[in-house]
Amino acid sequence: MKKNFLAIALSIISTLCVAQVKPEKFLGIAVNEEDSVYYANQAEAWHNEIKQNPRNETAWKYYYMASHYEAMYQEIYDSGMMDSLMEDMSKHIPGTYTYYYCKYRESRGESIAKEYAEKALQMLPADKDFFDYDNWVAYLFFQNRTSELKQLAKEYYNSGIYSDYVLESSRNELAGMERNAIYVGTTDMDIIPKLLLIYGNEEHTDKSIIKGGSDLLDSDFQDLTFKHLGLNEKFEIEVDEEFASQFENDEELDEYMGAYKYDSYDTIHFIYKFIMDHTGRPLYFSRMNLMGYEPWIGNLMGEGFALKYHKLSEGVTKSNVLEKLKYNCENVYKMDFLKRRVVDERCNCCYSFASIWNDVLSWLCVKYKKDGNEKKFKETNELMRSIYEGMDYDDFQIKELMELLDEFMEDNTEEVIEE
Repeated sequence: MKKNFLAIALSIISTLCVAQVKPEKFLGIAVNEEDSVYYANQAEAWHNEIKQNPRNETAWKYYYMASHYEAMYQEIYDSGMMDSLMEDMSKHIPGTYTYYYCKYRESRGESIAKEYAEKALQMLPADKDFFDYDNWVAYLFFQNRTSELKQLAKEYYNSGIYSDYVLESSRNELAGMERNAIYVGTTDMDIIPKLLLIYGNEEHTDKSIIKGGSDLLDSDFQDLTFKHLGLNEKFEIEVDEEFASQFENDEELDEYMGAYKYDSYDTIHFIYKFIMDHTGRPLYFSRMNLMGYEPWIGNLMGEGFALKYHKLSEGVTKSNVLEKLKYNCENVYKMDFLKRRVVDERCNCCYSFASIWNDVLSWLCVKYKKDGNEKKFKETNELMRSIYEGMDYDDFQIKELMELLDEFMEDNTEEVIEE
């Protein structure tokens, strides 16, 4: 009897262990993030599938992605593990779509990457998953291949794979910009959803998306970006009166201009100004990643979810900015979706977007406090609380955050009044 019981118990444990490592076609962390243990288990599960059938492309692809995410969660990315994986893959499925897809991902930033990408695109499967869509929409966009991009972005949008919460945030972000605006994104998470809206669903087609940051220092990438914007001129430094006014005399300016090339942030700033001056179009920046904005942070105004670039000589005040923010929130943005529980979205960037919305709404509270509009102030306050609850903060955390909001409003309301 005891032997039978032990056998049954071991059988149950064995079944549970197998269930724990059952292979799944998981999504990318941009729309559904799991923990490192999950990805380690998935890597093992898909590797087991490969052992049964070494030519199983699906198993190799998800083994690769699970291993990539597992390595990404470690303190030091294990590139050696990925090199070994790719070497094994080359022995079993060389010349396949999955092989070229993974080789492209591993070689991005190298001259050979485009060769792998083009070979993979020639074999692009009809049954695409998140990784196919996300990877190739970005690639086609950066290559200025608009016709192919539209077709793939439409498929991606209609698939329903992408986070609706992020799409709604991006839809509002675009709606709050002026016509013909240029949006400067910094990550896939703030660029790709806008590509799906503009190219996949034909919304806000008057607006253009570009990737900012250090990529613009690369001459080839810069040329592609300028071509995308219809700019035929070659970039060169143009010192205007506003920039020159920062220096006491011409000698100081000349000294700086001789050294600026060593400061990539300042060079990028010159590129943005060149784009704005030569296209005559307004420039907006993502709030997703503010790193690198320091040299011109004073030029960026929070008129909405995106930050608009203003020349200092325009004399824009905080009161002007808050008036525009109020207009966007009351007349342009549709914010009912913010009441959803972000924690249920299981989306890596949903938390980032939710936090940005609360930053925007905190400034709206400043505006209502300044205007003495108690009704609107309470409504906005409640919406912020709802967002925090949706992020699964407990009562104590929410209380602390709302107290910080009170301090923020007190400091900034006084500053706006004194302006």
